[in-house]
Amino acid sequence: MNKTILITGATSGIGEAIASNFFKKGYPLILTYRKKSKIKEWQKNNPKYVKMIKFDLANQNDLNK
Repeated sequence: MNKTILITGATSGIGEAIASNFFKKGYPLILTYRKKSKIKEWQKNNPKYVKMIKFDLANQNDLNK
């Protein structure tokens, strides 16, 4: 598959549901999260196709990076 999907807020709610849907279809994912405790399940499933980045869109410091 040529496309990589970037999903923000992927450890809960709508972001998690969207990430799960694309993951099941075999897309490589870049997922952002705020709480590290929720990323273990994604990393366990298939670390080769899932990259996790700690990032909060509501945090100005993260946006500046």
